[in-house]
Amino acid sequence: MRRVSLIGITIVVFAGVIFAQFGQAGDFLRFGAGARSLAMGGAYTVLAKNADALLYNPAGLAGTERWELSLTHAQLFMDSRYDFVSFAYPLDLKSGVG
Repeated sequence: MRRVSLIGITIVVFAGVIFAQFGQAGDFLRFGAGARSLAMGGAYTVLAKNADALLYNPAGLAGTERWELSLTHAQLFMDSRYDFVSFAYPLDLKSGVG
């Protein structure tokens, strides 16, 4: 009986380690836009004050100071491509459109 209890406790304790997984299905299909944001590992939400803000943080368009055009093209696997085009144009002191 003691051995069965010990095996049961061991299974319960190590179940988290056995079934632990990192990431999500399809993570390899998620791409960013712009060299700066990709170099930062996608941690670009707060700093997005250019045309790439359309993807990361649309409220960042208010911080644009001049018009910008961003083009991203990536040739992936098996004849698949990833293209991203964004345009940002400042309107007033703290507003912009993209």
